[in-house]
Parts: sequence; structure tokens; C-alpha cells
Amino acid sequence: TAPQRFAISALMELSPTGIETPGSGHDAAVLAAVRTKSWAATAAALNASRTKYIIVDAKNGLGNRMRAIASAMAFAHSTWRPLLVIWAIDRHCSCGLDSMFSKPYPFALLEADVDTKDVDEALFEVSDYMDPTTRGLPVSTRRDKHIYFKSGYLIAQMAGSWTFAQSMLHRL
Repeated sequence: TAPQRFAISALMELSPTGIETPGSGHDAAVLAAVRTKSWAATAAALNASRTKYIIVDAKNGLGNRMRAIASAMAFAHSTWRPLLVIWAIDRHCSCGLDSMFSKPYPFALLEADVDTKDVDEALFEVSDYMDPTTRGLPVSTRRDKHIYFKSGYLIAQMAGSWTFAQSMLHRL
């Protein structure tokens, strides 16, 4: 049987027109690059974009990924930035987001595996919570860079609290 799909239309109040339209706060070139499923193309489009993104590279199992995404949604919402979710199918979570949720998403979705070494720190403020030595350190709120956050955990910043993140998660 086909997997049960859950509509996330309640999230659309964050982006009423969906991500497929330029009016949603997303850069059209970034959306086109995301569709290629290539980090190199997406990073190049982000580099050329005047719009600064919150990027969450959601890791580990489904629960951890949803927690990181909810936290990133809260962070993006509070900073008025569009959100890009990176979702790699791996041994921890062997299914794509599309098999569980219906489009349109209130975020851009890149289905690719991204190595943190390929994230240029000149363009991105990088926080890698998968590294135990940096887990829990506050994430920057710099306005001049994209913010890249690799994690299965909550973002350590004011809008990343579990209470606020839960409000985003409840909308799923």
C-alpha cells in the first residue's frame, strides 16, 4: 500500500503561496537549483542570491529530523528568512520527505547529501551539531550570511526553544 500522506497545508500561513512562487520569499534561482538535487548548484544560486536563507541539514532518524526542522522553522519564522531543508536518505531514515508529507512545503527542499566540508564558510555561518564538540553552541543570527545548521537537535538560539519549535511541529 502507498504510505499514508499527511497534508501540511496549515503551515502555509507562513508562506501562503507556497515555495513555488517568487512571492513566498524564496529566490527563484535558488528554487530552480534545488530542483537539480545538487548542493553545488544550490550553493552557487545561494551565493548569487541577495536573500539570506536558514538552511537545516536534518540528520539521524525521523524524530530527530523533525525536531531539527521544527526548530529551524521557528528560527526562520522569527528571523523573517526563507528556509531550505536538506534531506538525505540514509541508513537512519530510508525514505524521502515526499513519501510522508504532501506538497507544497513551507520551505525549499533539497534531497541531497551535503558534506559540511563543501559548505563555504565565507558565504555561510556554519553550525555542525553532529560534532559533539560544537553541539549546543549558539547559532549566529548574522544578517550578511546564510546560516547553515547540520543537526538532529534543537537550534541553540532564542527562537529555537522547544516550546516555539513545538508550535511549528504541531502544524505538521
